[in-house]
Amino acid sequence: MDSGDLTGWSIKNNIKEKYHFEAKLASGGFGIVYLASDRKTGEKFAVKAIQQQRVKDYKSFVTEVKILKNLDHPNIIKLYEIWEWKEVCFLVLEYCEGGELFQHIIDNKCLSEEITAYVMKQLFSALEYLHSKKISHRDIKPENFMLHKKNDLSCVKMIDFGLSKDFSASQTMVTMIGSPYYIAPEVILMKYNKNIDIWSMGVVLYIMISGKVPFPGRSENEIIKNVMKSDFHFNYDAFKTCSAECKDLIQ
Repeated sequence: MDSGDLTGWSIKNNIKEKYHFEAKLASGGFGIVYLASDRKTGEKFAVKAIQQQRVKDYKSFVTEVKILKNLDHPNIIKLYEIWEWKEVCFLVLEYCEGGELFQHIIDNKCLSEEITAYVMKQLFSALEYLHSKKISHRDIKPENFMLHKKNDLSCVKMIDFGLSKDFSASQTMVTMIGSPYYIAPEVILMKYNKNIDIWSMGVVLYIMISGKVPFPGRSENEIIKNVMKSDFHFNYDAFKTCSAECKDLIQ
């Protein structure tokens, strides 16, 4: 596959000359994520190795990489370098050892309002910055936020820009994408703007407080039907001690 689309953005050399690959962190259809360290400084990074031949939409992949490379915010994962070697693209990313926010919520069942407010301030800061750059994430969910350190919510990072969209040319987007539990009704109707990210943030807030999804369902169709109704409740025990301001923000 022609990798010229990243010319000027990537280093075309053997990445292992600079980085020592220590362990495999994750794998999937996208490729493999490794824990790697700089051979000179010892600093640790997460390196995502992507077989270019396996990328179905290479143009979209290049767009995602360029979007991420241009972002610089304390609550957004940092892409430091792009390497290309023997038809493999390597993304050298900031290493977050704390795991997903989603897993942290599961481990704790739910989070207090005080802690949730502390985390949400970081998430909204990242989203405000992203929108200021004319980018809509379009896949906001707890799985797409990482803790920089284990069990430490002082630094949470937004990740995964695979569905992100530059809306500088047009405020309106029409592609139905995202995760059913978190998508806004406008996405289902296939005519929406950046505000769908704010809807998804409301769902994340609800889950952090209660440990439950606001629009449950036994199938994707049932979930989508409930999203379209936009009918949810505050009947879970966690909401009994929740402030009116928090409930108002969710609504």
